Amino acid sequence: MLREYRDPLQHHDAHRLDDGHILYAALEPLLGEQAAAVRGGVPGSKAAGGTVWADTIREVGPDGELLWSWRAADHLDPAE
Repeated sequence: MLREYRDPLQHHDAHRLDDGHILYAALEPLLGEQAAAVRGGVPGSKAAGGTVWADTIREVGPDGELLWSWRAADHLDPAE
């Protein structure tokens, strides 16, 4: 079976599971209070609009439906 799934924010790691699901790493934008809570970075390297990019892990089914996700922003202390 040949099929394709595209997520423009997917980056490096992806794995097709035996059940046909796809597990992959992606980026997601953090805005407003979430973005402001993240400290550090390189001076002068901020993305347009104050967007901070965070990692997420997603699992999609054979039809492309999002089944599960883990968001770094929900589990990691931005002050750290």
